[in-house]
Amino acid sequence: MSFLNPAFLWALPLVALPVLIHLLNRQKYQRVDFAAMEFLLRARKKLRKRLLLEDLLLLALRTFAVLFFILALARPGQELTQSLTGRPTRGEVLLLDASMSMHHRSRGQSSFERAVQEGKQILENLDESHGDQAAFILARDSISREAFGNPREVLSTLVEQTRPSFGNTNIAKAATWALRSAEALAAEGCEEVTVTFLSDLQASTWNFDDEAQTAFGQLKEAGFTLRIQDVGSVNRENTAVTRLEVEPQRVAPGEMAEVQVTIRHFAGVADSSDGSPKLLHGKLFLDQSPIAEVDLEIPWNGESSWSHLLTPAESGSRGLEFRIDSDACIPDDLRTTIFEVASPPEVLLVGEGASNAVQGSLSRFLDFPAPAPLRLQESALHSLTSATLAKSDLLILADPTQLSPRFQELIHQFVGSGGGLLLALGPETNAADCESLLSVLGAPSIQIGEPQKYADPSARLLIQDETWPPLAFFQDPRWKPLLTEIPIYAFRPISVETPNTNSFIQTPLTLVRDSGEDSQANLSAALLTWQLEGGRIAVFTTPPHPGWNRFEEVPGGTLPFLFDLCGFLANGNLLASSLPIGSHFQLILPTPPVDIQLENPNGERLRPQAEAVAYGARFIQPLLAKALLPGVWTATAQTMSSDGDTLSHKKKFSVVVPESESNLTPISSTLLVEVLPEAETAQTQAESPRSLSAHSSSEDASSILFLLVLLFLVTETALASFLDRRRG
Repeated sequence: MSFLNPAFLWALPLVALPVLIHLLNRQKYQRVDFAAMEFLLRARKKLRKRLLLEDLLLLALRTFAVLFFILALARPGQELTQSLTGRPTRGEVLLLDASMSMHHRSRGQSSFERAVQEGKQILENLDESHGDQAAFILARDSISREAFGNPREVLSTLVEQTRPSFGNTNIAKAATWALRSAEALAAEGCEEVTVTFLSDLQASTWNFDDEAQTAFGQLKEAGFTLRIQDVGSVNRENTAVTRLEVEPQRVAPGEMAEVQVTIRHFAGVADSSDGSPKLLHGKLFLDQSPIAEVDLEIPWNGESSWSHLLTPAESGSRGLEFRIDSDACIPDDLRTTIFEVASPPEVLLVGEGASNAVQGSLSRFLDFPAPAPLRLQESALHSLTSATLAKSDLLILADPTQLSPRFQELIHQFVGSGGGLLLALGPETNAADCESLLSVLGAPSIQIGEPQKYADPSARLLIQDETWPPLAFFQDPRWKPLLTEIPIYAFRPISVETPNTNSFIQTPLTLVRDSGEDSQANLSAALLTWQLEGGRIAVFTTPPHPGWNRFEEVPGGTLPFLFDLCGFLANGNLLASSLPIGSHFQLILPTPPVDIQLENPNGERLRPQAEAVAYGARFIQPLLAKALLPGVWTATAQTMSSDGDTLSHKKKFSVVVPESESNLTPISSTLLVEVLPEAETAQTQAESPRSLSAHSSSEDASSILFLLVLLFLVTETALASFLDRRRG
């Protein structure tokens, strides 16, 4: 039996006080015999048993009154009441919040550890012999019921939980799982079922959107008792690294990249009065080697940014990590990202070579001399094979003729497995030759018009989407004229039918014809881009005037745009720099791997069991279904080339914690009461508790014991008065 005030149990020896008083009242008198004594003794013998019973009854009432008074002061648990009055079979559903915010520590104990202790006490109060049962649900990025049935077995599963996850959780789905488990316990014969949520009540998790309100509404309508236990700390201050990015994400060896870091301080409560800034020390690591340090001042409940330039020389997939001084919530004190240091992309040009191209054809301007940021190879259409494409990052079809279904499918597989495609359609292109290919590539609504040529006045390009990555160079107004003020020699207008159903198609560049009329009425698309599975596709029909594209004579021109466009398309398979917890990993390889390993951020090595799957001319190798550990993961694979050589492939992946979990601010107690007015809420904390009661409920049997004490005293007083009058 548990007591809330066990110190009062030291007073239990006082229960003997009524007995001592009773014994002291039995005084011994000097015996003197006289004549009438014989008659008195005979009368007493007749009443002796009745008097003894009356005295023992008074003694019992007085003794139990003292006993129950002491027990009431000690505040025993509800099990005492149940042992006195009997109780129905109970069922307990424990739902444990295992989101990242539960890592937060206070006075040597995390919120998660407090939740496990609280759940342990609840399960220990269940009586297996009485038919009580329990269920244990773990709420993390995925909700799962870990144990069901015997309370002892459920308790064993609960205490095995050592730490929360590094992701967030969905409180609506958690409530739905709790409802199903409560219904299952009721079906097993539990007459009273209680659902207990053990959580830090973080506002970002307990957002009570429409889905969550519906789920909790169903839980209340089912008639189950709902109890919410706040195990979070009063002081929820936290500092986190919320952003780590590299721009550009892919560079060539020796090129410069900029690292951008954002650190944010979360006060934890909205009305905090401490406005002093936080002083922190940060370190930047490249492939686990420190490369820079910085001292930062973070405003109270605000953020600071820091940047650093680096020029990596070693090619490959590189891992970056920025770490700050650890605080009460460690997982978000570091953040990682990946960027690629790679050689220029391999570009395969299929069509007329630059030296033979007619004036106005885009292929005329793709004969880039060194040191152009790509490596160009030319090929005839009939020489195009899957092996040739497997060695390329980008395929350029310059003024293509009619393609057979075999070549169309070959190109479709190449793009779908991560390759890029640029359709350069000059004035000599037959639009009908491209229709079937465009349909295969997922853009059946694109219509290519007849060629139009302008000399004077000329047509010019207009930037429609300033944020499009290949146009970053031209955001500077000093360079923008190099793209937007160059006269266009010839073009083919592009139109997109039913744009509402093809919102995936982007039009970053449009063409305006300056004919002296309203120029906005003469707009047409000059460039279309879209994504096809792993690769990117672009259709460009507006080659600039050749006089502005002689690379050696006119530095700049529109060539920077063509370089960036090719790089953008060739990197369509470039993985995101930061993947959320729970993401899956995979590699794209030219042939199935003969050996493959995956190393997690702790240095542990895993061997993926799944087999590589053919996808077009390449193979997709699954690595991990779910990454549950933040940091840099490294995949290493060995493949065999067609000539028997062993090729090595290495790829890094970055897994980051969700930024929302760093803000530990709890949900407003007022909102909690409004949404769940019938729930019982309490708080278990390392510091002074914050009241969140939405429905007051006695957690002990003291009130019943005080009533019993009063009942015993009243009964004893009435009985003693009656006996005194009768005995004279």
